[in-house]
Amino acid sequence: MILIDRVCVIDKGLRCLAEVVLPERVYWVAGRSGVGKSGLWYKGIGTLYQWHLAREVGRCKMINVGTYGGYEVQYVPWLNRFGIFAERMQWYFSEWIGGAGKRECRILENSEKFQFSAVKVDSMIPIVNDHNVYVLRIEGGKGKVTDVWKVMELLGIMLEKGWNFPWDKGAISDINAEGKVTDVADMFKSNDIKCKFGTVYSVLYSMVKLYSDLAKKFQEEVGVSLELKELPFSCLKVMKRLGCDILGIWGEKKVEYSWGGYKDLVLNVLMEGVNCAGIEFSEAGDEARKWYKNDFLRRVAECRS
Repeated sequence: MILIDRVCVIDKGLRCLAEVVLPERVYWVAGRSGVGKSGLWYKGIGTLYQWHLAREVGRCKMINVGTYGGYEVQYVPWLNRFGIFAERMQWYFSEWIGGAGKRECRILENSEKFQFSAVKVDSMIPIVNDHNVYVLRIEGGKGKVTDVWKVMELLGIMLEKGWNFPWDKGAISDINAEGKVTDVADMFKSNDIKCKFGTVYSVLYSMVKLYSDLAKKFQEEVGVSLELKELPFSCLKVMKRLGCDILGIWGEKKVEYSWGGYKDLVLNVLMEGVNCAGIEFSEAGDEARKWYKNDFLRRVAECRS
């Protein structure tokens, strides 16, 4: 257990660039977040450094090939130290490792405007270079959602009001037991049907990967298959059930599996939507889109050969 009372920003020479005292002692939970003794959540307090994603290896030790053409690397002098580290956590976001940078300022607006936000901003503590600690009240806590119909209600509101998740986000882990969203920073507004499709896909795909019991219940109670090849078609069925017009991406055809339909929905609908890399910089999203499409086409060729 790591208990901190201040946020420290550390450079590659292990020098402290900034130090800010917190209003209470905070238990680090995971990632860059912790919970204070008051029960308030703190986002952007730093992290226990293990690795980050980079475009080039440089002075770092390469661990694995990462996503979007980058690498999973480790700067050894930082290993197992706690703080905010003066290097991007992911090459496609500007914020530093363990910190909450410009991208996170969307919490302020989204938490007020999105009616199913579990997050209310209590205060904001400036750290350095557009990085802040966000002090949050989380209605209903961070316990995972287990009610299928709370998921459906949330999706219905998002589709109706034009709120979206990036299609490749593990969105189900951001939905709590009350069916509210605990991380609203990456949510965005759009009525583009491709983004709506991606929103439903992100929830259902991550449900299969992360919450197998909920996925089983969802299949039984909603009456759709969450098998990978059926997933795009099940997204269409869920959208129709929630009153969303899918003519723009499917026409008047019956919603049922076909190999050609599967490829078209993945390549020309899903991957044409907003991905995580494009949340802050559109050009990074374009690059990630090319990476995803090339990877998908390679896999398709392998499985059909």
